[in-house]
Amino acid sequence: MIKIKKNSFINGAGTYLVSNILNAVIPFILLPILTRYLTPTEYGEVAMFQVMLGALSAFVGVVFVGAASRKYYDSNLDNESLAEFIGSCIQLIAIFSIVVFSVLFIFQQQFSEWLSLKPNYVLFAVLVASFSAIIRIRLGQWQVKKQAVKYGALQISQSLLNMILSLILVVVLLKGAEGRINAQIIVSSVFLAIALYLLKKDNLLKIFTWRKDYLAEALKFGMPLMPHIAGGFLLTTVDRIVINREIGLAEAGIYMVAVQLTAAVGIVFDAINKAGAKTTNLDALSLAVSAGSAKAVNVVLIGVMASHMDLNRDVWINAIKNTVPEKFLEMNLKAFDLGYNYNK
Repeated sequence: MIKIKKNSFINGAGTYLVSNILNAVIPFILLPILTRYLTPTEYGEVAMFQVMLGALSAFVGVVFVGAASRKYYDSNLDNESLAEFIGSCIQLIAIFSIVVFSVLFIFQQQFSEWLSLKPNYVLFAVLVASFSAIIRIRLGQWQVKKQAVKYGALQISQSLLNMILSLILVVVLLKGAEGRINAQIIVSSVFLAIALYLLKKDNLLKIFTWRKDYLAEALKFGMPLMPHIAGGFLLTTVDRIVINREIGLAEAGIYMVAVQLTAAVGIVFDAINKAGAKTTNLDALSLAVSAGSAKAVNVVLIGVMASHMDLNRDVWINAIKNTVPEKFLEMNLKAFDLGYNYNK
């Protein structure tokens, strides 16, 4: 029992698991209530708002959440520099949100008809997506520092407030789909303020410091990820869009209920992933150059990956010898060893 308590991975996984279960239970509690008080068409409208949020997250800031978390692992990084980098990420979220908001403002009627949403909710979705990105920056900094309890407390309290406000607006005040969507808008606004306050309290926020180098670094990290995140979003949500357009909003609402019922499987895996996430910070390109060519960067990364696996090193070496031409063999073996021995 003592050994288990000292194992940060098990403790972290347990905390994230409990947090994720509670966080997932809340929507399940809401599900039978909302389906009783919302018509299928109204539930479809809520589903389309969620689709809009997912689409916008790729363009208004989710990539900068990863940039802020990765920055934590930089060597010789003091707290003030991290605070300035987080401030730069939030500045970029604000800039991208303004650009996206402007585009949607011009075409809000078209998006409104396409998603069967009221025009004002198309614009509010930009705000909610950007607010959520900043909240995730606060959560991400707790995650990289292995502060799972704080992570879970903020996550669960946000879901609880969302549930309570949704019940008041939908069940008590009978606001229908507007009540559910308005609850998400209000809660995201409240927790944006809380996230900013907590970042400031931990000296992790310098939002009025303009660092061009940090802005460029965050952009360099985030921009290549945007197409991948947008593509992944389309793969997982295009079904709802097609159902809404080709069959109807009510059918999209019924389909979304089924999707939520099957979402529980990912809870355990997400908790394990959050607890066990590790990052190796290295300049792979420089190591490749020292091995003989920048083109060997992929072999450096293979070496790093191999060092974290139980597979015998000789297996990797033999694979390289069997696939790499003789004139490039020495260089690739050196690149592999530089990656393999990087953290040793």
